[in-house]
Amino acid sequence: MLPVTILTGFLGGGKTTLLRRLLASPYGRRIGILMNERGVAGIDDVAPPQAGFVELAEGCVCCVDQPDLVAALEALAGRGDLDRIVLETSGLADPLPISWAVARPDLADKVVLEAVITVVDAENHERTRGVEEWVAQVQAADVVVLSKLDLVGSEAAARALQAVRDINAGARLLGSDEALLALAGAEAVFGGPGGLAGLTGAAGRRAGEAGAPPLARHGDFATVAFAGVHCFDADLLEDFVTDLPEEVFRAKGIARVDGADQARAGRGGDPAAGRWLAFQAVGARTRVELPATPPAHGQSRLAFFGRGIDRAALEARLLDCRAEHPRVSPEPD
Repeated sequence: MLPVTILTGFLGGGKTTLLRRLLASPYGRRIGILMNERGVAGIDDVAPPQAGFVELAEGCVCCVDQPDLVAALEALAGRGDLDRIVLETSGLADPLPISWAVARPDLADKVVLEAVITVVDAENHERTRGVEEWVAQVQAADVVVLSKLDLVGSEAAARALQAVRDINAGARLLGSDEALLALAGAEAVFGGPGGLAGLTGAAGRRAGEAGAPPLARHGDFATVAFAGVHCFDADLLEDFVTDLPEEVFRAKGIARVDGADQARAGRGGDPAAGRWLAFQAVGARTRVELPATPPAHGQSRLAFFGRGIDRAALEARLLDCRAEHPRVSPEPD
């Protein structure tokens, strides 16, 4: 059976950063990646291992398209060239229904749920600790990794740890380097296959052995996503993402910022034409990469997450950031 580790955590917490580090040094393991994205795929630049990579988009696998999740697990397990699978959830996923799906009886001879690892953002946890998805992710954890400790002081780190302990006192707390070992092979941390018996999170509960699947817990965080062959003005777009509406907690995107005369490349031309800008924003912290690696899909793709987001207002502001190139045809309705 192929071990499966679920990597979860709230929006912008650092899951993908941890995953990139794992793929850079997989500790001799052949790791298959199953990545779930909510809203729009193809934004995060995660270099997949040659052994196997599957991306599930358009919703959290905790509550929609679980047959797709099962099919993806079966496909990866059937390859015969992997040592384990890491399933990275969306930032708004409830890990418990996902763990139930992984532990389904019909998958029992193919995969085994090894652990749920939850990344908790030490810098922004106070803004999210009451959010239903955040609570569900911490409650389901066998292992908790506090991220961004280099950005906070000891008192803030202690508050983040206490927030975790208030919800899940039994979770094991690992540093980022230990977490990489856990992702590459949890036996290195848990002391062999029998070491999982004492886990208190989703893996310890063996959620999928019997009964109906648990309902996913979702709060009022919403996702607004845009995708198309549009080209943007780099300065205007950078100003926009550094001054997002207060309702937006998390934002990320990849956008074409010049070469607009080739912006229809996504419809058959060279998808790498022109220059690209990538951005990540969490809370008050924004990172802009220019130039960024062109995406294979050749589209500008942007996603925004938060409470009470006004889609029309966001769309209007993005329109103001568009480069003036009348030769670019609008996307069909």
